[in-house]
Amino acid sequence: KHDWVTRTLQNCKNLIRLRMGDVPYDRLRGLDPAILDKPMNEVSRVIRAEVENALLWEPDAQVVAVRAKPADIRADGVSLLIEVDISIDE
Repeated sequence: KHDWVTRTLQNCKNLIRLRMGDVPYDRLRGLDPAILDKPMNEVSRVIRAEVENALLWEPDAQVVAVRAKPADIRADGVSLLIEVDISIDE
């Protein structure tokens, strides 16, 4: 049972790390990279829907809460830290 939960969490993590266009023949899987170009107040408004969409491929996981904040500001752009609380159906 523990291995199943660990595997489900890893699947969720992998799906959230994907950017749209990363998976050949499935260009809609993953988060929309255009989010990085939006102001943080808009990111906060749309990030939950993006994460829920990305996790459609993991039916045992339900999104409980999503938080996003800037993780690093560099000359080439901003990276986001996305924290997701997930409930796993057992």
